[in-house]
Amino acid sequence: MGEIDTKSIESVQAALSLFGQKNDQRKHRSISTIEVQFTKFSGKMWSENQELLLTDLANYKVQVEVKEYAYKQALLKLESYNVTVDELSAQLKNCEAERDQAIEDSKEVREQIDKLESKVKEMSDLLLEARIAQEQLVHVINELNATKEELRNAKAELSAAEESKVSAMKEVELMATAVDMEKEKTEELLTCVSEFNDAVLLSKVAAIEAENKYSIILSEKEKELQVAAVHAQEQLEEMIKRTEMMQDLENHLSERTLFIDSLQSELEQVKELHASLEEAASNAMDNLDKLRSELKLLEKENSDQARYIISMETELRQSEVELKSAKEESILLNHELDMLRSEILKAKSDTDEISGKESAAQVEIALLKAQVHKGRSMIAAAEAAEERAKSVKSGQNIAVKQLAIEADKAKKETEKVETRNGEKLERDDSEAQVTISAKEYESLIQKAQEADQVAPSSPHVTSHLIDYSDTERELHALKTDLEAAEFEIRELKSVAKNAVNRAEQAEKAKTAVEAQLRKWREQKQKRREAAAEESTPKGSNLPKTNIATYNKTPTPYQPLSKILNMKF
Repeated sequence: MGEIDTKSIESVQAALSLFGQKNDQRKHRSISTIEVQFTKFSGKMWSENQELLLTDLANYKVQVEVKEYAYKQALLKLESYNVTVDELSAQLKNCEAERDQAIEDSKEVREQIDKLESKVKEMSDLLLEARIAQEQLVHVINELNATKEELRNAKAELSAAEESKVSAMKEVELMATAVDMEKEKTEELLTCVSEFNDAVLLSKVAAIEAENKYSIILSEKEKELQVAAVHAQEQLEEMIKRTEMMQDLENHLSERTLFIDSLQSELEQVKELHASLEEAASNAMDNLDKLRSELKLLEKENSDQARYIISMETELRQSEVELKSAKEESILLNHELDMLRSEILKAKSDTDEISGKESAAQVEIALLKAQVHKGRSMIAAAEAAEERAKSVKSGQNIAVKQLAIEADKAKKETEKVETRNGEKLERDDSEAQVTISAKEYESLIQKAQEADQVAPSSPHVTSHLIDYSDTERELHALKTDLEAAEFEIRELKSVAKNAVNRAEQAEKAKTAVEAQLRKWREQKQKRREAAAEESTPKGSNLPKTNIATYNKTPTPYQPLSKILNMKF
């Protein structure tokens, strides 16, 4: 900043003081010579003041241009600050929207986790029911093994009865040979033969009753196998009754053997009646043939029963294999359930982390809002400072204009003074007196003081520029904070995407497990139907077996793709 040099005025004052002193000392000098010298000295002083004023005007113009350039830059910075503030506000709105969306996503994830937990509970209930069914199947298998042992005992008893019958046949043949030798006792033999026929009829009736009872037993066994898991105790009681009936049959057969022994004794007594008993022997042979045919029928029925028992054994083996496969399936299901539970725990931990990060993001967003509010207040203060600077600048411009006007006036006055002095010099060739009015002198001093007062106003503007630099720094810090918040929001999005991917993988695993279970159930059902068709012999009157199986109707499957309506 240029300053007005006041030395010329001081030199004038000093010259006046010296002039007064010299006037006292040198009274003998003429006044005309002193006035001429003073006019010359004052002309030099005015020329020097004009040059100083022109230099000051040039300096002021340069300063004004610099301030205008700084003012334009400040306006550009303010525009950029306004743009950044708008961008920051838009980013804050986006952050708030993303936060709301993340909260909704977390709520949806929690709902999906609850649904998955309910499905896991349903799977655990199904596994418990499968275990109960396995225990029931094991119980049924044990009962079937017991019935097998009982059937083996019955077979042994039947074989013993057949051997006794064979021995009886041999004895009857011996009786026939004895009858040929003893023809004399025909009448007694006729009575004995009638009694024998009655006994044979009784044995036939007993055999028919045994066959009926055996068929009833088989039908009851089949019915009991159909309802084995429910009527296990009743089957045991009926098997005990059957064993008692078999014991009764054995007692009856022993009685018949005793009766045959008595007949043998009687036949030995009537060997002499051989001739009269030929017809009776032929009738007895016919009856024996009938008995043989009946025995063959019984053997056929026994063979059918043996086939049925073999088919039952094959079904039992298949059921054992199916039980093993079911156990393996249950192990796999338990493993998959453990995997699902671990994935659910991971998803819960991820949601907890997301909620923590969301709370931290909310805190950071609140801090960013506060900082943005501070930035806006600082920008408002900067705008007020700019307005102040504008007012100061306008004042400076007005002062400069006034100085220019006053400089022009001073030039005009100096020109007028010079013209007046010239005229006076022309009028007064010898001595001329030039004086400066007191008002003009005081006006010049006031102008110099005003020019000095205008200069100190510039530091105020520099202080405003310093405030602008501080606001720029704070806005830069706000930008960095916003970038960090956006980075954390992206991390939260990635975590949510990972959780959704894990849930989709769990859904795929669940669908695969359910599909495999369906396939295994269909295979089991097909095997059981094939075994039932093979177990029913052609031409036999045996009813088809229906093994009780645990086959729960599948619940309607809802994939997670319909439940997980998450948006990114």
